[in-house]
Amino acid sequence: MNINVKSRIFNAFVVGFLSFFISASWALSSPPGSSPDEDAHLTTAWCESKYGSNDCAEVPLKVVESGKCFFLDADSVPTCANEIENKQVPPERLMIKNLYYKVLSVFVDQNDINISVVKMRLFNCLIMSIVLAIVYLYSTKHIANATVLGWMIVNIPLGFFIVSSINSSSWLFIFTTLLFPLLYQLFNDKSRLIKPILVIAIISILFYAIKDVRKDTSLFVLIYIVAILPHLFSKSFINELRKIKYVNYRIILVIVSSLSSIFLLFEIWKRSKQIDFRETDVSLWENVARLPSIVTGVLGSWGIGSLEVRMPGSTHVVAFMVFVSILFIAIRFANYMELQSIFTYITFIFLIPLFVLTRSNLRVGEWVQPRYILPIFYGLIMLAILIILNNSNLVNKYSLIIMGVLTNIAYSFAIYTTLRRYTVGLSQFDFNLASDNSWWWDFGLIPPPFIIFLISILSYLMLSVFMAILINKELIKKTADFSKKTS
Repeated sequence: MNINVKSRIFNAFVVGFLSFFISASWALSSPPGSSPDEDAHLTTAWCESKYGSNDCAEVPLKVVESGKCFFLDADSVPTCANEIENKQVPPERLMIKNLYYKVLSVFVDQNDINISVVKMRLFNCLIMSIVLAIVYLYSTKHIANATVLGWMIVNIPLGFFIVSSINSSSWLFIFTTLLFPLLYQLFNDKSRLIKPILVIAIISILFYAIKDVRKDTSLFVLIYIVAILPHLFSKSFINELRKIKYVNYRIILVIVSSLSSIFLLFEIWKRSKQIDFRETDVSLWENVARLPSIVTGVLGSWGIGSLEVRMPGSTHVVAFMVFVSILFIAIRFANYMELQSIFTYITFIFLIPLFVLTRSNLRVGEWVQPRYILPIFYGLIMLAILIILNNSNLVNKYSLIIMGVLTNIAYSFAIYTTLRRYTVGLSQFDFNLASDNSWWWDFGLIPPPFIIFLISILSYLMLSVFMAILINKELIKKTADFSKKTS
């Protein structure tokens, strides 16, 4: 085994190891019933474990009622669930059974709800870390670095909360994290590390596994394909087009990519009427004016959990500043094909929620949540970071360092606020996150909340520094290679 292979395996292991601790800290920072519809997801997995394919007769009352005593009030601590009677009741809400609940049912302990939830969440965290490690192991260096950095930025705070929960969206977020690096390498002829057959096989297997878990999985796959379509026009293909008289390859690029996007948007419009919410029409202008709040909600301007865990400005303002800064720097250095892809991602980010709001006669803030468009953000930010890495010799390194510091600040406030909400409540403040009877985990293997906070921010900081070291090595090597060519 040569040095490069050993180095790549080591780097992939470090990425997987640290990303697991980042996700796991979020898994332990909120109680059972805290994520959206978690009572229904947990009940379905519980029924699958207890009854299999048969009708579900009864489940523990705590499974049904988990979260109801605290999720509407940001000051109610989850130990209120201790007052729930220890008895069996018929299930209230069940999701449609699929592979997701069959897998989670393996981790159900019929005698302990808390340990069941912890095992389910940590399993999702393990999948996420393995996925990142695999991407880093088999991708080209720039794409691997862009994938990890994009994952770290976009997931603050909503993505981390959902991925580490037992909400079925966790698998969708994990799957779409893979889409950009795999499809980009499949479509871009400059990448030879991953063989096309292997890429198609990985995407197909994962798509088959979750297509029934989330019905919108197909939509996101198509969006990613359409957004990366311009990269089908590789240098060799363009050179062939240039040999043909009167053919402008830029016009061909615009027509193919634009028509594909328009067709997909038309199909999304036809399927956007999800509910018939009210009789009176909601003003289109009102929704257009308020639409950006859904976009910024991905980065924390909306609450997480059941929307009651309100993030401070130190999280959502700083995270949005970093996101926009990366996007603007990328636009400055992007070529025509890359600009086309960026514009496509942004178009879908804004128009999908607008279509649903308009067709379902909803206002911004009703029914449509930021988590429904978060998967598109992975592709957008990963492409933007990739553009910056490809032009790293032209980018001010100090501005990137500042953005890295700001990202760690936003992350620290996000995980601390989440822990604070569930331990002392958002109207109270105790730096040590300590309060009488506020810790809901009833077994000793899990450290106290402040230790979880320290583990989380240290893991995130170490991964940030590790990625900075790897990227700096690549920049030094790139500069040295350039000097050799010009000398």
